[in-house]
Amino acid sequence: MSVTSVQLGRNLLLAALGSADQKAIRELSQIVDMQTPDRICPADKTIRYVYFPLSGMISLVQAFKDGSTTEVGLIGREGFWGAATLLGVKSSPIEAMVQGVGQALRMPTTAFLPLVEKSPDMRTRLLRYAHFLHVQVTIIAACNAQHRVRQRLARWLLEGKDRLEGEALTLKPRVSIVHARRAPRRRNRRAEGIARRGCDQHKPWQGHDLR
Repeated sequence: MSVTSVQLGRNLLLAALGSADQKAIRELSQIVDMQTPDRICPADKTIRYVYFPLSGMISLVQAFKDGSTTEVGLIGREGFWGAATLLGVKSSPIEAMVQGVGQALRMPTTAFLPLVEKSPDMRTRLLRYAHFLHVQVTIIAACNAQHRVRQRLARWLLEGKDRLEGEALTLKPRVSIVHARRAPRRRNRRAEGIARRGCDQHKPWQGHDLR
């Protein structure tokens, strides 16, 4: 599927680039659908593509030896997955998976990296986002360590609302979004219970409606 200027502009990071950089990106990328819970890139695997979400949301997930997983970051239209490649890293211990259904602009890293090297402006903007993502992960770690489940869930719902633009947001028990020192199934069950109390009690639980 060819990429138009309007579609590319839905990603805020790409929308800020110059017209020449945008044209080059359109020619080297394609639009792909993101379905929950598709894996964008498994942990410790080569990062073959970078993804710029146009809608939906990508979760950054850390796995533990006991098989449990915890979300440590979120990526929406404000950024992209694959920032590690800018630092010369070919793989990441963090798994990227779809948390909110949408579309993304996908580009092979073999085309992405040479393009970035040719454009100082693009490189500067993408590196700034990489720093932002690092700060986000740090803040989430601090939040998980210091705040109660209700506070952590509130943070996640607000971040989800910003990225999903009013779509319904569903809690997935496969990944803990509010990490705590207890079994993953139990902590997600508690988070769902808190969110459910803020929704319509007379309808089946499907997620927290952010519209």
